[in-house]
Amino acid sequence: MTVALRAHENLAIFSNVAGSYVAGEQTIEDLAGAVRTIEEWARAYAGPVTGEMPDAGKLDAMRDAWLGDVGLQALRAVDPDADAISREFYGYQLPLDRPCRFPAAPRCG
Repeated sequence: MTVALRAHENLAIFSNVAGSYVAGEQTIEDLAGAVRTIEEWARAYAGPVTGEMPDAGKLDAMRDAWLGDVGLQALRAVDPDADAISREFYGYQLPLDRPCRFPAAPRCG
């Protein structure tokens, strides 16, 4: 079955993720939880699109910092594979130059 058909079959999951985020305080932690849920879904059903995903533990270690606009040098201290994960996974999936939605994030000033 194609990834698109799986996604269509699982629309309720995506709707619940989006609804929970919108209904919440929309913090970096809320966003990270939503992203983690989508990552888990992608790991289970979207392999043909995502290819080999980084280990879930590595993503767990980096996700909040990445979404909080922590710089790559600091991410390297979290995980030695930060360059590859940032470029090949998050860099592809999430835009690198995105407007900052979180005033408390380090680079939002």
